[in-house]
Amino acid sequence: LPLSTAASKGTRTMSLADVLATVESIKQQIEDQLSQIASFKTKTEDSITLVTSELHGDNAGHEQRMLAALSQALDSLGGAESALNASADGCQQVINL
Repeated sequence: LPLSTAASKGTRTMSLADVLATVESIKQQIEDQLSQIASFKTKTEDSITLVTSELHGDNAGHEQRMLAALSQALDSLGGAESALNASADGCQQVINL
């Protein structure tokens, strides 16, 4: 069954195979992003460990601010990861139909 989509005052017909290929491509892009986020999270966690081990003396205030910023970045990455996982799950549900 062809599916129709509006395309700037005209219509374009996509086959079910075209739709599935598009969804699979989107899912692959999401998985690529998840891989990058995992790498960023690891690097951020390593940075948190390093900053935590260096907390001392006159620089402690600066290091605490850096630690807070790194923790916030890690939280943001976790939120992005959750959203992307939900999107990947949605794509998989479409693929499974």
